[in-house]
Amino acid sequence: MFRQFFGQAAQRQQHAPRNRTVRYQLEVSLEDLYQGMTRSILVEQPHGRKKVQVHIPKGTSSGESIVLSGEMDEYADVTPGDLIFLLQQRPHTTFTRKGHDLAMELSVSLQEAIGGMEREITHLDGRKIVLKSARRIEETAVWIQTGDVHVLKGEGMPKSDSTSNFGDLYVQFRVVMPKASSADRLSVEEREQLGHLLDKLEGKHSTKFSDDATVRLMEKAKLADFGSASGTFRRQQEEQQEDQGGSQRSFFYTGGAGGGSHPFFGGSPMGGNDDGSNVQCQQM
Repeated sequence: MFRQFFGQAAQRQQHAPRNRTVRYQLEVSLEDLYQGMTRSILVEQPHGRKKVQVHIPKGTSSGESIVLSGEMDEYADVTPGDLIFLLQQRPHTTFTRKGHDLAMELSVSLQEAIGGMEREITHLDGRKIVLKSARRIEETAVWIQTGDVHVLKGEGMPKSDSTSNFGDLYVQFRVVMPKASSADRLSVEEREQLGHLLDKLEGKHSTKFSDDATVRLMEKAKLADFGSASGTFRRQQEEQQEDQGGSQRSFFYTGGAGGGSHPFFGGSPMGGNDDGSNVQCQQM
């Protein structure tokens, strides 16, 4: 009799409705994580929708979870379930993040690399900041080379909901040479003077060659011509298949600071709107 009673009770418990914990992936922008945000999110329940308020504190990291305890309460007289949001940050067009620090890449001209750089940027909270390259003790600009990194203290991510404790902002430089067409703006004498000045900066002296060396004048070429003088050979068809699409690939090493990837992290740039539509939610 007792076995029959407890068996029936267990069977009724198994078929009784239960409130389960539901997890959603919430896509946010880096601006949301920098400034903090509160958003109204519409979530699905077994028998309808429910609107909840999600608060993300300043400085929260991608991958963290926001737990709303007891929000899944579709069935009465049953222990409510939790609603969990796993934050997923979209890649930013300017900044990347590591811990409490931010990083960005900045292209500068040859003149800025030599004489010093000042550049205005817009921070994640909309503030305008003028970045000025580092200076030596005698107030002369530090020479900038591609791959060099400067840091601006206290302009990284908030370390908590506090407004006074921040990480740092790291800037990596890419020096861009003048375009070839710009050479026509200089006379022959001016180009020679510029060359002498650059030699002086680099500490170069007159170049000496071997007595038996032959001087050969090169011609300007295109990357697409590489391999065209080789004629037909056995693997030509295979290489043509690899190069489908007509894109020109560099045969030089493109990794490191001078490559095409972001200096600190990879990722394709993606933008977001500032009207709240940049928050997307997907059930996991």
